[in-house]
Amino acid sequence: MGKKVKIYESEIKRAVRRGFMEKYLMEDYEMKDTYSTAKYKQSPREAEIEDVFGEYGEDIPRAVLRYMRKNPQKIIKRLYDVYGQQMFDYISQKLQTPELDIQSSEEMMIDEVDTSQIEDRTKAIEDLTKSYEDLNMQIEKSQMSESIDKITKKQISSLLKSNKGKK
Repeated sequence: MGKKVKIYESEIKRAVRRGFMEKYLMEDYEMKDTYSTAKYKQSPREAEIEDVFGEYGEDIPRAVLRYMRKNPQKIIKRLYDVYGQQMFDYISQKLQTPELDIQSSEEMMIDEVDTSQIEDRTKAIEDLTKSYEDLNMQIEKSQMSESIDKITKKQISSLLKSNKGKK
């Protein structure tokens, strides 16, 4: 004789719901306008975009990665709509040069010694600039005087020759 098993209606509904969710919400489900799993070939840019999400990158649907690759302007605009001007603070932190790499929580403090060193260096640069300009002026003057000397010598010799011819 066979055993009888009682299955309640709520258990049947739960099993049907679970099967439905596995079918449509898990890996078998594809969003509209996506490549089939067999035909999908990820581009290098999509791989980079997937890396943006870190450990969750593999959970991002292919259609989303493709949309982000094809529409970066829309993505950035929407991020700006969410974060506003604060978004540029995050970007500018990445653009800092290594020499000037300062944590945002740190404050740059300049004491009096640093200020005096900066002033001394600025004055030294100004002095060098002035000396350079003076040297250039002296060179120009000496070149001009050499030219004047040459012209004068030529004129004198031509005058002497013309005077000798007249006598």
